Amino acid sequence: MSLPHPVLVVGGGAVAHAFTRALAESAKLNAPIRIWARNPEQAKSIANPFEGRALCAVSDLSAAVSGVGTIVICVSDDAIEQVASLIAGQVEQAASVTALHMSGYLGVAALAPLASAGLETGAMHPVAAIAMGNAQACFEGVYFGVSGSPSAMAEAEHLVDAIGGRAVSVKDAAR
Repeated sequence: MSLPHPVLVVGGGAVAHAFTRALAESAKLNAPIRIWARNPEQAKSIANPFEGRALCAVSDLSAAVSGVGTIVICVSDDAIEQVASLIAGQVEQAASVTALHMSGYLGVAALAPLASAGLETGAMHPVAAIAMGNAQACFEGVYFGVSGSPSAMAEAEHLVDAIGGRAVSVKDAAR
């Protein structure tokens, strides 16, 4: 039996840390997890406690996106479009790949470069404050606003469920 396609978390801050930790600790997620950040040391520090549990830091972006099924962008709002463009230049055109971002403010349009590359796109945002000192936050019972294409919303709902959260459909205009 082959493993499901890996989930790639992009980012090195508090949200990437908390989300990656929640995924790594989830008994419901049966997929390898990769983390990539512009600063490879940030990705390594997030992955280190979980090495050997299907989680690894990847320093090369093209290697990080190779063969993934889901990409979750956990960067600041003002960096999402730039990071989406960077990823779009590395990912092979594949409609079976889903890209999500975790901004509560920006809509799915922030991922336009990835949609143009053939990826399904969506957004998922926890209704919770996550600060770097709180990077070990638990998402159990936390509501997530999700939006995007039907398949992207289904993937977002799957991930939210895997970390114990509750997905609520939100129209982009209501973000």
